[in-house]
Amino acid sequence: MKEKKYYEEKMLHGTIELPVGVHKMSYPADSDTLFYPHWHNEFEIFTVTKGRCEVTIEEESFTLSEGDMLFINTNQLHSAVNAGDGEVTFFALDFSYEMMESDVHSNLYKEYIRTVMEGEVVFKKLMKAGEKPWYDELRTHVLRYEDTEQKDIKDKELELKYTIFAIWNLLYQHPIYKKTTDKYEKRTMGRFRPVLKYIRENYSYDITLAELAAIIPMSEGQFCRSFKSVTGYTPIQYLNRQRILMSCRALADTDESISEIARRSGFSNISYFNKVFLRTIGCTPKEYRKGERLNEF
Repeated sequence: MKEKKYYEEKMLHGTIELPVGVHKMSYPADSDTLFYPHWHNEFEIFTVTKGRCEVTIEEESFTLSEGDMLFINTNQLHSAVNAGDGEVTFFALDFSYEMMESDVHSNLYKEYIRTVMEGEVVFKKLMKAGEKPWYDELRTHVLRYEDTEQKDIKDKELELKYTIFAIWNLLYQHPIYKKTTDKYEKRTMGRFRPVLKYIRENYSYDITLAELAAIIPMSEGQFCRSFKSVTGYTPIQYLNRQRILMSCRALADTDESISEIARRSGFSNISYFNKVFLRTIGCTPKEYRKGERLNEF
């Protein structure tokens, strides 16, 4: 329990009862980095209201101008830099799936929310201003809360819930990809959920390939092939990504040494930790820690 609490995300978007965050941010013309790589469990609709910026989601970059929007899925790394020579302002609406459905066993969650979180349904990420009528409709819903203070959203709980359903419905009606899974594929994805859960709960310990394959169970070779087909990562890549994401929290939230954070995150070799961190996040652990404390968002 202590280990999990140690790595809890510092910033809660909204409250447990109302998990919605509203963020209106402004940066002067001489700003370079708007916010450093970070991730959170909530979905995010990011809207530029002035200027130009470049937002990177995982390894994909997008240039946005005034009125452009981005959908950022849960648990995806994202960062932003100024892409012009003027002031940049933006509005971000962050919300948990629990605003729509808290029962993970319900049909609503399984069919319309989990499919998006797991990549079976892929929403449009970049929505350019004026390109399609439904983009404008979506922006209207989102910017309804541009001037709302976080402390005041409780008074708009019913309206917020309605708006988030309207946002989700628009996105869901216009996906760029909707995977049609047969019964075999659904069984395969279901079989790997205990493995993913095991990694999330034990990432700080030594985990072997044989240990993971035994959960299914499968031969190690078959396990590796099947795991990558389901997640898009090899088992080691997935494990290291989980460890790096957890280390980001510790770098931002604590004053512990980088070597101690590496050890707590499951890396016995500090050089390997630095190498994997740089490849995953795009900067060194030291740079990430410094940036988070200067640009907390």
